[in-house]
Amino acid sequence: MDQVILEACCHGTRIAERGRRTKPADRRVIVDEVCRAVAPLDRQVYPTTMLDILIRAPRAGDGDGLARCWLDAGAYYAAINPALFQVPQADGLGQWFEERLGAASDNRPMLVAEKDGQVAGYVLATIQHPSPAAPRNFLRKVGQVRAYVDILVVQDAYRRHGIGTRLMEAVEEWARDRGASVVLLDTYIGSDLSVPFYERRMGYNRRALRFSKTL
Repeated sequence: MDQVILEACCHGTRIAERGRRTKPADRRVIVDEVCRAVAPLDRQVYPTTMLDILIRAPRAGDGDGLARCWLDAGAYYAAINPALFQVPQADGLGQWFEERLGAASDNRPMLVAEKDGQVAGYVLATIQHPSPAAPRNFLRKVGQVRAYVDILVVQDAYRRHGIGTRLMEAVEEWARDRGASVVLLDTYIGSDLSVPFYERRMGYNRRALRFSKTL
């Protein structure tokens, strides 16, 4: 492992040095090369921190931990764009989550990540079945079994510990077991946390643009 880390870092350093002698317009390419060079380091380090992460169904008593994850996500996005996002009301939020733990089902599960005995994050997903009108639609996905990730949040104290990776791997396995051929999700394009996570870490591709207009 140490040799892999050394080689990746040295290669990344050489590429970065080349970037200093490159025109500004071409430096984005250099940045991408550095990310690919250091990727082996990322793959080697994460497993050592992921061994003690438990992925499980929610249970009584999780409400406060789920609330902390939700509040941290709200604070993160509200700091990026307060015109679009807000910090949720904290008062009674744990009980609000507790009362909804039984709403999960086989077609819309909640998976919880537990680390050090604490709720570190959770994911909520849905299975969408083919539409009877699929032959008349020009979107192929309408005729497929597909999974949609509604929510993925990780408590701030546990970010960069592989929590999101484990949750996404678990929900992909759940979707695969139910015949899904694709997983779909949305995230805020201005997030420098979630966008690289889905694209570089989890291998998701951009396939649509969502527009909005304030009236």
